[in-house]
Amino acid sequence: MTRSLASIAFALVLVAISRPAAAQGGRGFYDPATFDEPARVLSTNPIGLFVRYYNLEYETRVHDAVTVGIGGARLDADLGLGDYANGDVFVRYYPGGRALRGVSLGLKTGLTTGGSGVAAGAGFDVNASQWLNEHVVVSAGFGLKRVFAGAGAYNLPTIRLVNVGIAF
Repeated sequence: MTRSLASIAFALVLVAISRPAAAQGGRGFYDPATFDEPARVLSTNPIGLFVRYYNLEYETRVHDAVTVGIGGARLDADLGLGDYANGDVFVRYYPGGRALRGVSLGLKTGLTTGGSGVAAGAGFDVNASQWLNEHVVVSAGFGLKRVFAGAGAYNLPTIRLVNVGIAF
């Protein structure tokens, strides 16, 4: 019940700070040249909330084309897919020269908890971000993380289907 209320509250915040695309003119997406750009984004996957996959990511600009951040994810063990939790720190480079906009290439490192316990890992990701207005960002991406679990190691694909974020 608490998770449902949190999902509804998050959706209401997004609706409250968004503006209709028709009011923006032009292409229908917000023109970034018309405002002082936010330097931080806090995002989550709203679809994941309905299937008990929770993730949260915080990213902040440190240079014109570079960001750093922290992210975490958890899959509810009650789903029968095993226990999974993940926490990473990352750095992303935006080749277009504008941090938090467009395509990014990233490196990450962190801890992953799975069937074999807690293990360290490192990897990369490729993401794309689209701003809907001056405060709402939608992003998606994929990557690969090498997890070093004791004597063995394995590759873990990472996928961000749709993250919706608030820029500030």
